[in-house]
Amino acid sequence: MSPPLWVDEHGGARPIRPCPRCQREIPVNRWPVKTLSTTKRWPYQVMTFVKWCGHQQEVMLVPEGDGWHA
Repeated sequence: MSPPLWVDEHGGARPIRPCPRCQREIPVNRWPVKTLSTTKRWPYQVMTFVKWCGHQQEVMLVPEGDGWHA
């Protein structure tokens, strides 16, 4: 079975990396600063997600110079 293909807001392929637990490919998430400010998510806050492979992953929001958080 081939892994899913994730696309960004422009229809291009999103960057991927291996899941730390199972090594399946997972997308690298990025969020616009506008979106996070409306949900009260500020820079350097830790967020927890469950990836499509079923494993939980904690990430810290770090602002980038182009108006996005990675």
